[in-house]
Amino acid sequence: MKIEKAKIDNVNVLIADGIPQSVYPSPTGGYWNHMIPQDFKGKDVLILGVAGGTIARLLLEKYPDLKIIGVDNNQELINAAMDNFKLGEIKMKIEIADGFTYVKST
Repeated sequence: MKIEKAKIDNVNVLIADGIPQSVYPSPTGGYWNHMIPQDFKGKDVLILGVAGGTIARLLLEKYPDLKIIGVDNNQELINAAMDNFKLGEIKMKIEIADGFTYVKST
């Protein structure tokens, strides 16, 4: 997998095999806001496909007490996000695993 970081319109973009995976800093508009529930009552969230952590950041901005587990099958992508997108600053437990396998085993 080819992992790249690009800057588009003053936003860092994490790209894997030519496909944007995450943006940093977290966007404040566009379709991203529609990906976050408006009246979420849960306390736990499982994210399959962490990439740079955009969804986790947006969730925690709106619901700071959430407990998030993020699963991603690509350590190289997670390392790039740690180095370039401050992924380690997000309050989230990260598991390196295939999402289907992780869900079946928990």
